[in-house]
Amino acid sequence: MLRAINFVVRSLIVTGLLSSGQVFGATRLEPLTVGYSNITATYAPLWIAVEERVGVKYGLDLKAIYAGRVRPQQLLAIGDVPVVIASGTGTMTSHIVGVKDQVLVATITSKIGTSLFAKPEIQSVEELKGKTVATGRPAAFWTQR
Repeated sequence: MLRAINFVVRSLIVTGLLSSGQVFGATRLEPLTVGYSNITATYAPLWIAVEERVGVKYGLDLKAIYAGRVRPQQLLAIGDVPVVIASGTGTMTSHIVGVKDQVLVATITSKIGTSLFAKPEIQSVEELKGKTVATGRPAAFWTQR
């Protein structure tokens, strides 16, 4: 009788392990690649989540891709990534040029950080009047009139 009970208990344990997938290893993680637009501290939460493998807790194999000169919204439009972390201006620009299926869900900052560098002889913004100012994006420039 004790042998029969022992056999049934062992059978139940083996059946439970086999049906739960524990014996064959962890379940497959769903890949999720997130695009981002700048190398600034604003994106630190994304980098930490990737490095610390936070996505595993939610069944995700999280990766981050730096969009660099390619606007993150372009990565969305061509289907390279399903989601990006970027400023709202890119979403608005995409909408203006006809990409209507992108949605701004939330923003992490209330301001877009910018810096202005000039030659030492230029001491104020007013001295830039009438001059061409270069930007960080190819073919983009601004002339203050």
